[in-house]
Amino acid sequence: MANLIFVVRDDESTVYAAVSELLLESAIWTKAKNKNTPKFNLMLGERNGLKFGTLGHEPGLLQAVNYYRGNGLICRKVQLTKTLRSCSCHSHEQARSPLEREPSDTEEHEHEIDTHEQNERKTQEHSEHEKLLHTNLDGVELDEQYVCNRNWYPMTFVIHSRMEEKSDTSKPLGIKEKLMMAHRQREDEREEFIRVHKEMKENGKGSLWIGKSSAGAKGKGLFVSDNPEELLSFIDAQSFLYVIQKYIERPLLLLPGSRKFDIRCWVLLDHTYTIHLFKEGVLRTSSDSYNFEDVTDTVSHITNHCIQEEHSENFGKYEEGNEMFYEEFNRFLCKHHKTSLESSILPQIRRITKHCLLTCKENLDTHDLPYHSFQLFGFDFILDDTLRVWLMEVNGAPACAKKLLPKLANGIISIAIQPIFNADEQNTQCKDFEIL
Repeated sequence: MANLIFVVRDDESTVYAAVSELLLESAIWTKAKNKNTPKFNLMLGERNGLKFGTLGHEPGLLQAVNYYRGNGLICRKVQLTKTLRSCSCHSHEQARSPLEREPSDTEEHEHEIDTHEQNERKTQEHSEHEKLLHTNLDGVELDEQYVCNRNWYPMTFVIHSRMEEKSDTSKPLGIKEKLMMAHRQREDEREEFIRVHKEMKENGKGSLWIGKSSAGAKGKGLFVSDNPEELLSFIDAQSFLYVIQKYIERPLLLLPGSRKFDIRCWVLLDHTYTIHLFKEGVLRTSSDSYNFEDVTDTVSHITNHCIQEEHSENFGKYEEGNEMFYEEFNRFLCKHHKTSLESSILPQIRRITKHCLLTCKENLDTHDLPYHSFQLFGFDFILDDTLRVWLMEVNGAPACAKKLLPKLANGIISIAIQPIFNADEQNTQCKDFEIL
């Protein structure tokens, strides 16, 4: 194989720093001295600054980049919500809590049902499905435009800050400004949020919600409250687009300490749009006990590493770096819940991950473009006390636990990079990943 050139345009990613080091150890890869050169085979770029339109036009060079154009469809909270809504009516596979009933004999043995009974049952199921599409798990009816995959994505509303309305209005608005303001007003869902909040609270279905900045990271821009006016006032004081999402009030808690946690999973999408799930994952744990009564207890509610390390004296008390890995978590599940990761949790994670990425395939796939893409995603989940898996968000440029970084970086090279430039490695599989 001829010598290949790669450029690194992201100096902050620890994942691609590790990938870069491994490429340099290879006899076939050379790192370009000028990171801005257009003559390269592989770009390890910075997601927000990529100019996809310039790729694939260098004569004689096969080019690849480590991001998919349009990845914001699932990596931005507002866009993720809209993407999942757009496909809710066509969802063919839903995650189910392991504590729900198993399929009935009728469902297991459809071949034993005659044609008349089968058609009758399908008609009834269709009717129930149509009703479900407009009713969330808590029995609250929703307008069709707000319907999402409620089995694994919490009810979410898009909220535009009204800070723009408080700005100087002495100058007349131009046509562009008027169109933007009209768009924000149409897209803002605060009235529906207020209605749903009131109905759920009156029905005893929970009253806690969380405000999240669409572009927020590292635990910034989060606000938990049971007061809708308080949530909206907080958002209106910000300059970012927000979502308000139903808070998982009864999360599964870790022992000792009855502590909250979330799960980070790494998913690699290769240039053929094959989905590879990293077999290892990490729980990011809280340092303090879950305190449902006090939503201002940030450490109790927000499991982000930056928040935990900065605000809790107990950081690292239970797990080194507040990280628990799958092996230890599996022992916890077996001991305290008489189940396992493989039987209860991972099947849900696989279905959700696959659903999200297939939903936006039409907008991401680079099959007909003059360059190739691959991307590593970080899917963040939380479990409730029935072991139901809920998707929180998708990160388009995830960091990785130091312990797992070597395996992850090796997998990116063997699965996503080498097969692009070596036809003999097109069907390469990695023991540390599974294909979904």
